[in-house]
Amino acid sequence: MGDKTLILLAELQRCSNDPAAFAALRRQVLDAHFASLTPARRARLQALQCNIEATSAAAGTPSRATSALLDDLIDRCDALEQLKQQL
Repeated sequence: MGDKTLILLAELQRCSNDPAAFAALRRQVLDAHFASLTPARRARLQALQCNIEATSAAAGTPSRATSALLDDLIDRCDALEQLKQQL
């Protein structure tokens, strides 16, 4: 593992019992990743992340959020399969 990975793992360990610190670290990692992307790719992934966060907030519990996000992923895969069949 690289130094960045080890540092991130140490930070995750430190935040494991502090939801606010974990959320801040999560936002920092996402923002750093988004900054490394082209503007078009960044916009698409930020929109996806916004959808993930809204779905998670509306679900109420981590279990429900996971289920709702999985359903969304399956719907997207089904839509891609239909598009593939049309081509």
